[in-house]
Amino acid sequence: MYRKLLSATALALCLIPAAHADLYIGAKTGPMLVDISGADDPTNVALTLGYELGILVADVGLEAEFSRTASDGDVAGQPLEVETNALYVSFVTPGPLYLKLRGGIADTEVSVGAASTSDNDTSLGVGLGVSAGILRFEIEYTQIENDVDFLSFGVQF
Repeated sequence: MYRKLLSATALALCLIPAAHADLYIGAKTGPMLVDISGADDPTNVALTLGYELGILVADVGLEAEFSRTASDGDVAGQPLEVETNALYVSFVTPGPLYLKLRGGIADTEVSVGAASTSDNDTSLGVGLGVSAGILRFEIEYTQIENDVDFLSFGVQF
């Protein structure tokens, strides 16, 4: 059910005219911190599609984020991969240097060798960013689920 909701939201975000100033797309990368004893963490890349609603004192927005493993981690000689699909509501403070808070739901699959587990859970994130023209650079920490965190650096435009 969550995958259908994520796909429908991503499609809806793509149908918003690209010239609209409140639509943004971003890419980020960083270690996916997995709480498995003796694990070497994988490195993931993520694509973010978002839309700023611009309500309240700062920017409130909706984000769909899709993350895949770019470089496998390792658990006892077995490859470790993490795949996430998530929907968030975000809050970004005004100004060229800003704070970003977000919360939502994430569908996460963790694979070690041929074994994998899948879970849907709440996800919370906090980040700092700086605007430079049409680009925004962010460093962010996101708790994807209880045992999986994502420390990332990214750019949005």
